[in-house]
Amino acid sequence: MTTLSKKNFASLKNVTPARVSQWIAEGKIGRDALVGEGTRARINVELATEQLKGRLDWNQRIANS
Repeated sequence: MTTLSKKNFASLKNVTPARVSQWIAEGKIGRDALVGEGTRARINVELATEQLKGRLDWNQRIANS
């Protein structure tokens, strides 16, 4: 399992860290894809990527592939 900080995951997906936080708040990245809690939580890259593939609308998936 590869984990990244929100900032590094955002860079990987070409979005801002605020967008990653929004995805988490909206449930597009599930709590099960987070390792740890609070500001130090890391993101399970593989699981979060799979969740986003199924939960983002088509235009967002194209932009973030």
